[in-house]
Amino acid sequence: MFSWFHCLMLSLAGAGAGAAVNWGIYNLAWNRRFISPWGSLPTNLSRRSVFSRIPIVGWLLLRGESNLHGQRFWLRPCCIEIGCGFAFALFYYCSCNLIDQLLHEGFLLPESLLWVQLIPHLILLVWLLTATFIDIDERLIPDTITVTGTLIAITLAARFPHLRLVDLGNPSTEIVFLVPSAPSPPSSDLLSIQSLLLAWGLFGFWGLAVLPKLCTVRYGLIRGLQLMIASVVRPARKSRKPGTPRKRKPFAISAILMASVVLGWIGIYGVWSLGGEHWESLHASIQGMTGGLCVVWGVRIVGRIAMGREVMGFGDATLLAMIGAFLGWQPALLTFFLAPFAGMIITALQFLSTRRSDLAFGPYLSLSAVMVVLCWPTVWQDYARDRVFIFGSALPIVLLVGLAMMGGMLFFWQQLKNRYVQQ
Repeated sequence: MFSWFHCLMLSLAGAGAGAAVNWGIYNLAWNRRFISPWGSLPTNLSRRSVFSRIPIVGWLLLRGESNLHGQRFWLRPCCIEIGCGFAFALFYYCSCNLIDQLLHEGFLLPESLLWVQLIPHLILLVWLLTATFIDIDERLIPDTITVTGTLIAITLAARFPHLRLVDLGNPSTEIVFLVPSAPSPPSSDLLSIQSLLLAWGLFGFWGLAVLPKLCTVRYGLIRGLQLMIASVVRPARKSRKPGTPRKRKPFAISAILMASVVLGWIGIYGVWSLGGEHWESLHASIQGMTGGLCVVWGVRIVGRIAMGREVMGFGDATLLAMIGAFLGWQPALLTFFLAPFAGMIITALQFLSTRRSDLAFGPYLSLSAVMVVLCWPTVWQDYARDRVFIFGSALPIVLLVGLAMMGGMLFFWQQLKNRYVQQ
């Protein structure tokens, strides 16, 4: 199954994808920086070498512009492109090992399974890398990345049902994929009208969540709803003549999102009408998107109540929603609970050295998602399947108890900080 030629080609493609990651880091961030080989020339330069647009090599040739962009400005983007090439090869190697393991255990596999699973994971990797470095630089994750990535994931799930991660624990002769209800074969309930309405509702809920708006209950619930609607359908900012009615129109991004939701509803209905594995895959992707969004949103609410301030940004919620749309709700849940292990250590070191407790959580979500994909057979079969998801339908209750315990821990931590650190 493994081919050195394919590995080399994917490494080169990864370097090119790294160039796209660098472009996104500098152009999709809030503070755009035009220092990419593909960007506009600085005013002090008249031309650049044609070879400066070659991945990796181009950044080495741009070292002479350090007086314009800062010392060693080229080092990180060069390393990103090298690392992305290595990561593409690593994803390919792990995917080949997984396929070989499945074939050895007697699973009946589609011939295209390797590429159908590998390519969406590589697309997810590119989005995660871009979001990670923007979050490191600016402590925010642009909706351009997470919203677009989520829509891509849902579209791929509807078109290629075998992209879902494989359940290795089923001993049957046919391959079994993860489904929204539990780690078990698909249920005929997914073909009911209730499943369609649920998918519509969850997709609309996601669209409402990511819509730019003002949310507050400071002036009461009714007034808060009025302010939220007014923030979406905004008044025209141009001056108008006295007596003329005020025209209202949504922001361009709001109009795009609302159109995407409507088109998504139409597409969901079309896939539901077809039924079969395509609908199961799409339903699983929507469930994963919603699960990722709600988990982080729940933590944000609990943290706000316990500590009186935001403990996670909403960009983290949309990021995990994108991860869930690509991988499913079970991997998204594992991603969230594995991410803090690295984050806790770094947060403690940062607090001891700088007394700062703020942390960009997005990079740890991204790293955790990558590890879940690469180590999926071990993470799922040896740990998660029979230890975490054994609770079945009681899992939401377990999560609520966990959120309550986390709220108590955060409240206790905040009291310690107020008593000992600020004195």
